[in-house]
Amino acid sequence: MNTRSHFKNIHLLCYFSVCRAHIALLCSARRTQNAFIAFFGVLLLSVGVQAQSPSQESVGINSSYLNRTLSKVTLKGLKNVPLTQIPPLLTRKGFKPVYADIQSDINSLYLTGLFQKVEFKPIPTANVILAMFKVVENPVVEHIRFEGVTVFSETFLKTLFLTQEGRVFNFNHFVTDKRALEQLYRDKGYPLAKVVGSVFLPSTNVLVITVAQGQLSQINVKGLKNIKPFVLTREMKTKVGDVYNEKQIRDDRERILRLGYFSDISSPFLGEGKKHEIVLTWNAVERKNNLINLGLEQDRERLVGFAEWTTHHTLLHSDLLSTKFQISRESSNQFQLSGYSVRYGQPWLLNQWPVSMVMDVWSEYRKEYLIQSITEKNVTDNRRIGASVTLGYPLDDTTLLKSRFKYESIQPRYSGSQAFEAYSVRSFLLGLSSTNVYPSLTGPHSGYYWSIEAEKGGNLGFVDLKGLEFSRANLAVAGFLPITEQSTLGVGHVLGIFKSVPDTAVTFESEGYVLGGAGSLRGYKETSPYVGTRKALFHVEYRYTLNSSLDFVTFVDTGTVFKTGTDFYKFSDYLVGKGVGFRVSTPLGPLRTDFAWGEAFIIHLGLGQVF
Repeated sequence: MNTRSHFKNIHLLCYFSVCRAHIALLCSARRTQNAFIAFFGVLLLSVGVQAQSPSQESVGINSSYLNRTLSKVTLKGLKNVPLTQIPPLLTRKGFKPVYADIQSDINSLYLTGLFQKVEFKPIPTANVILAMFKVVENPVVEHIRFEGVTVFSETFLKTLFLTQEGRVFNFNHFVTDKRALEQLYRDKGYPLAKVVGSVFLPSTNVLVITVAQGQLSQINVKGLKNIKPFVLTREMKTKVGDVYNEKQIRDDRERILRLGYFSDISSPFLGEGKKHEIVLTWNAVERKNNLINLGLEQDRERLVGFAEWTTHHTLLHSDLLSTKFQISRESSNQFQLSGYSVRYGQPWLLNQWPVSMVMDVWSEYRKEYLIQSITEKNVTDNRRIGASVTLGYPLDDTTLLKSRFKYESIQPRYSGSQAFEAYSVRSFLLGLSSTNVYPSLTGPHSGYYWSIEAEKGGNLGFVDLKGLEFSRANLAVAGFLPITEQSTLGVGHVLGIFKSVPDTAVTFESEGYVLGGAGSLRGYKETSPYVGTRKALFHVEYRYTLNSSLDFVTFVDTGTVFKTGTDFYKFSDYLVGKGVGFRVSTPLGPLRTDFAWGEAFIIHLGLGQVF
């Protein structure tokens, strides 16, 4: 393809695109019914007309003119446009003028986006011939004003624009700016935002850009039968009048699901209201107010049957009350009640303040390892009776401050047993956590979470709670890095220190830490774990999504527990487990199957992610 035909094709393609954009701009300006003139809409139409191929005679070009060598080529009409922005012309001094080149030069000048009119004038004389291109510049933009924009500041948007105040309006830059503005909204989670109007006011040389950001005019939840709407709206960060943000809407949906009132909430349905506003609708499926669950769960080597009853709205709307009973088969082959627990919770304290409150009461028989006798690999029967009150206060969308007071009595299950001396735990815990993962904690693809807790039992300094004197610190952190759209690399770390006074006090694993099993160090037996008062554990997982309901996982776990000191860097003592696994999506969370190699080959089953 020669140069001339190449230029011609490019110009034709560009003009088709530019004309469509200008016609749309003009129509948009008319729809606004603004009294101002849609200057650039008219400009573009004029460009489309003037860019048509004029006849040679209409511009004064004859065969005599084309057969002579040009002695000079001039460009007249430049006032504010620098010569550096003028493209090289095919019509040049020292060459004979070519009509196709003149036409290409006219088009090239138009396509800079800087001119509203371009003319060619041949100037033949007796001795020499001249070529003059006469241009009329676009006006200078004195000010850029944004209407309908609340998410970003006007100052910030101006720094992103190629169109600048004090410079000649360039239509090409403006088209790029429009696309960049809409892309900025999409990148920040506002996919519905779009530029709906662009008007130039010639009396003041002000460019007005109107943006429909996607404000929410209504938020509807269909399917509510027993739950009042305020229970949902108070949990939502998104309110009527806000701009639709897909990440915030997703977080709102997850937050509502975590309340436990719904078995499912659909993805949002979006409709358009008046003046480009958005109507958001969710379909919700409520759980039953009174629910009874029967099942089996594993406790060490034995299976324990349980019956759980859950009900809502007992003392006030939105509260939760649940009772759980456990029945186990003892060595005498008789079935006995092995424990019960009662939980009462309010997601908002008295439905007035954004403070969650949970009260727990329990009495249960356990088989646990005494930390000091772990080398014997024998479990000891004990009975735990206790109660706790936990308060949570959200500091922002991702950060939660938590406090808990706990009282628990630990005593031998059988009277006369000398296995250990009864003791009590009376403690106060303060914790801080932050969660920012996408799309959810049950299947994170990117983001992080962390939590840190400090617990003190006995003498708190300002008050003596009595009981076991101890202090405990826990740290958990995890990060998720997307490798591809289907794969994620996850890294998790858990660190814990429990210190009693004296440090040799006889306590159970519940006061310390356990290592081994499906939820900690895979490849090691849950029935014969490692127990201590210090713990360090690391996880690395590569997760690959096979389809919408099945994930494949490869993993490496390594960790250690010990009883005294802080020698976390003695890596020769670290145990290592590795393997592969699968995650099957269920309404209750991922069903986990891991094939692990450590001290032995073990198949682990579980519900939910390891981290």
